[in-house]
Amino acid sequence: MDSKRLIVKIDEDGRGFKPKKNIKVLFGPHHFVDIIKHKNGIKFVLGVTHHGVMMDASNVSSQLEEFIWQSRDKYPDYTFD
Repeated sequence: MDSKRLIVKIDEDGRGFKPKKNIKVLFGPHHFVDIIKHKNGIKFVLGVTHHGVMMDASNVSSQLEEFIWQSRDKYPDYTFD
């Protein structure tokens, strides 16, 4: 795999910039991010190959926000404001 790879897919068909269901970003040798409309909210998926984590990102104080704050505490050398 290409370590400089960066691919953005919108609704898996590339028809426009207003996604109906999801946005997928593939990058590096095997990393990915998915942002998915799910029922009445948003799911954020972060992973490698087919392993990862899925978190709710529908509102303030979401699982994603909690994950970000915990990651900032655990890895302070990688934070930014």
